[in-house]
Amino acid sequence: MRLSIRQKIILFIVLPIFILFGTIVGYGMWQYRTNLQHDEQARIKERTVRFANQLDARLREIGQVASMTAHFLESMPELPASAIYTLLQHNVTDNPLVYGSAVAFEPGRYNGNGTRLFSPYVFQQGTTTKQIDIARESYDYTEPRWQWWHGPRDSNAPFWSKPYFDEGAGNLMMITYSVPFYRDQTFYGVATVDIDLQALIDRIGLNQEGRKSFIILTNSGHFAYHFDHSMIGQFYRRDKPQPEQQAWNSLAERMMAGQR
Repeated sequence: MRLSIRQKIILFIVLPIFILFGTIVGYGMWQYRTNLQHDEQARIKERTVRFANQLDARLREIGQVASMTAHFLESMPELPASAIYTLLQHNVTDNPLVYGSAVAFEPGRYNGNGTRLFSPYVFQQGTTTKQIDIARESYDYTEPRWQWWHGPRDSNAPFWSKPYFDEGAGNLMMITYSVPFYRDQTFYGVATVDIDLQALIDRIGLNQEGRKSFIILTNSGHFAYHFDHSMIGQFYRRDKPQPEQQAWNSLAERMMAGQR
């Protein structure tokens, strides 16, 4: 079939121009979307790194409180109970991120009150603070389930606990940093600081919208922070075969390994 001049112009000139124009427009739109995605990923990365650095600085600051308490107890072996409570009181009232602070002595090491176990604890209660002896008023801290005691005692090193519910003392989800202290190279006990996990993000200052996109996962796979507060302290799920769960499992494993 022979084509007319108009048909030839449309077929060989106009149509290629439209195809070329469509290709250019399509590529431009794809490039625009790609750039938007890259820009958004860069913003997310920058925001996450900034928040992580801020959080890390806060945790180091809190850890120093327990470390200084442990050093002080090593240098003052005969400190009376009232003085220990005063020290812990300052730990809580002088540091907004510290929910509670305790000292727990190795059984039989403290002779100031005539009991086998002694663990003075000061913690926030509303707008004031409260003082208790964990061993006498709450629980036996030497039981195997209490990581904040056994972690530093067994490892001879400072220790971050897994998130846990502190029944009978704080009565909330918390995480504890514990530092062992010694006298004449003999283990005498631990000094601790507690962080209220539900209040952690509020106190750091992440805004309401930003906190919806953040989680904090410990290297044991437990949520230290989650926008759904009921998930705090829970272990991340491995048992669902859906693609979304598989993707989350992969992400969680990388987080637990300390990867970015």
